[in-house]
Amino acid sequence: MASIVDRVRRSEELIARYPQERELRDGSSVDLRLMSVRDEVQFLHFARALPLDDLLFEQRDITDEQVVEEWIRQVRRGQGLTVLAYRDGKIVGEASLEHSQSTWTEHRGEIRIVIAPSQRGQGLGGILAQEVFTLAKELELELLTAQMVESQETAQAVFRGLGFEPVAVLPAFVVDQRGKKHDLVVMLRDLSSEGSGVHTAIEGAKTLLSKLRGH
Repeated sequence: MASIVDRVRRSEELIARYPQERELRDGSSVDLRLMSVRDEVQFLHFARALPLDDLLFEQRDITDEQVVEEWIRQVRRGQGLTVLAYRDGKIVGEASLEHSQSTWTEHRGEIRIVIAPSQRGQGLGGILAQEVFTLAKELELELLTAQMVESQETAQAVFRGLGFEPVAVLPAFVVDQRGKKHDLVVMLRDLSSEGSGVHTAIEGAKTLLSKLRGH
């Protein structure tokens, strides 16, 4: 399976999607674009303005310049793709599609979304999630996963609306930057044409977890 960047480069229609304007619930609009090196400074401003509670659950320190530089390099290498939402020249949200490079999981991608507090409740999370979801389908990925702590109920609702199903809750699996442990929710969405195989796998995973909890 080709990398995400290879697929994007071969698809003029996909590239032509950006930039694009999308309307929020309050009637205002945001511009969506693919992340590139020119977005580094604005992205750091965005990340460093996020509340500490938001940053606690990030798997990487997105406020660190070197981390963001490596992130952009990964995008250029085809290991991921990030859609940014701009409003009035500033980033107010981002959604990332990370593509597995392992042969046995190269059909899978993982979605991550971060929204500025000022834009929450306006439907931006759903817009970005749907955008990355659409890109994943265009890029012929077969499975999408999303991970979040159990307390992030709004995020879970957004992904359920996109057809994701929770397949596992891993107790005390995540340790935030304060050292506190949290349960991790893993959600899965099948993008294949049939879907029956993944549905069976989901049910099997649920059954296995139920049996393990019983021991």
